[in-house]
Amino acid sequence: RRDSFDILEVLRWTDDDRRHAFTTSAMKRAKLPMMKRNALIVGANRFDAMSAEERAQFRERVERILLDVTEDDLVRATARQITRRLDSGPDHRSTSACPSS
Repeated sequence: RRDSFDILEVLRWTDDDRRHAFTTSAMKRAKLPMMKRNALIVGANRFDAMSAEERAQFRERVERILLDVTEDDLVRATARQITRRLDSGPDHRSTSACPSS
């Protein structure tokens, strides 16, 4: 049983990865786009507490999601919101969840 997942790992998941991670869990009902959306929000909320390397990796992953036309629309929309939020600077970031589109 796992208590947590690495945010960057979740953002790289495929449907098979998600199924494998939740094989014996009720979480298997959570679809991949929902998991990626949530990982983006968690990453943005933790951004200021991340190391410089983690921040760079998170931003790179968000950029890849933005450019990936095969990515789910909900995930890409959340990535756009996260990018705007992070680009606005620490004074404009909060620990609340990203607003919905």
